[in-house]
Amino acid sequence: MKRKLNLALWIVAGILAVVFLVSSSTKLFVPKQKLAGMGGAASRWVEDFSPGALKAIGALEFLAAVGLIVPAAVGIAPVLVPLAATGAVMLFAGAVTMRLRRGERATIIADLVYLAMAAFVAWGRFGSGSFTRLTQRGVLSRTHLRRWHEEASRTAAGSSPDWAPRR
Repeated sequence: MKRKLNLALWIVAGILAVVFLVSSSTKLFVPKQKLAGMGGAASRWVEDFSPGALKAIGALEFLAAVGLIVPAAVGIAPVLVPLAATGAVMLFAGAVTMRLRRGERATIIADLVYLAMAAFVAWGRFGSGSFTRLTQRGVLSRTHLRRWHEEASRTAAGSSPDWAPRR
């Protein structure tokens, strides 16, 4: 069960990271006037924000994309993943609030779906799918990693691994 939850959390975090990367790149590199005309009625919200605010939102989205994947993938400070997911929840809560204030009820569905996905990742990574709990259970412990590394080194040096039949 825990492996399925972990896989689901990775998939959802990956989808969110791609969404954030695409969204942040447009906010960071496309001028405000062009951005406002790109999506029709769905992108009129851009008119309510200054170019600096759009760049700040884009930077936060980029940091969320990086924070959802990189810390866990490289094994350095994986506690940042649920924190990034919590930040994503706050970003999408702000997007939902803005859409409600503007009366854009038709375009709010995607934001609500992304909000639920980010909440799922935050819940899972703070709870039973936490990387620290995986480490405590021994799935990703340093001892196991050291043994795998030593075995790979012996195999590369020409000796057979411990589990291989001896001749």
